Amino acid sequence: MKVKKWIENFWYHYKWPVIIISFFAVVVAICVSQMLSKENYDMHIRYVGETEITETNYQDIKRAFEKTGLDSNGDEKTVVNFEKVAYISDPENIYKNQINAMARETLSVLISQTYYIYLMDAEVYELYKDSGSFEELSRIFDYDVSDIAYDEYAVRFSETEFCKNSPGMEWVEDDIVMVLKIAPYKISPDIKKDPKEVESFEFHRELFKLMAEG
Repeated sequence: MKVKKWIENFWYHYKWPVIIISFFAVVVAICVSQMLSKENYDMHIRYVGETEITETNYQDIKRAFEKTGLDSNGDEKTVVNFEKVAYISDPENIYKNQINAMARETLSVLISQTYYIYLMDAEVYELYKDSGSFEELSRIFDYDVSDIAYDEYAVRFSETEFCKNSPGMEWVEDDIVMVLKIAPYKISPDIKKDPKEVESFEFHRELFKLMAEG
């Protein structure tokens, strides 16, 4: 009875401090758990278009990038962040307006996002090619790549050695192009260079070249 009375008395006087402390303890535990489980990605690639990518295709893509063995953070692993943004070209698709509105919202801040290599349906690419977001091929390669070039910024992905030699790329349509997004600091001299951003851009530039030439 004494213990029960002590608990009741303690709860009466300290109920809210206990609730508040418990709440923050749970929040901290969740944050720490998320930080510990967060993947430390080496490369960030995004596909924008309407071609269906199955789970099998997705795993094939990841394995293909992992086989490059490129490691940007020195953890001796190659971890790939591959994302698809749906963009519908089919005028008969009843979800076209809704899906494309979400895609445009995502791509409106393209320059500031972590993704550097973009695979895009040509129709989508044409909407953004003049946005100043993509690196010119002449600044990526020090040799002629006109045999696989789509224009001054993009190469035809299906013609790259990476696509030709990687298993599971049957989903790739002929009109998909590959581009390299410029680093944020390249759009204006007023934007301060972040060493990590510089490193990430250069890493993806080398990856882009490797994908093109094999």
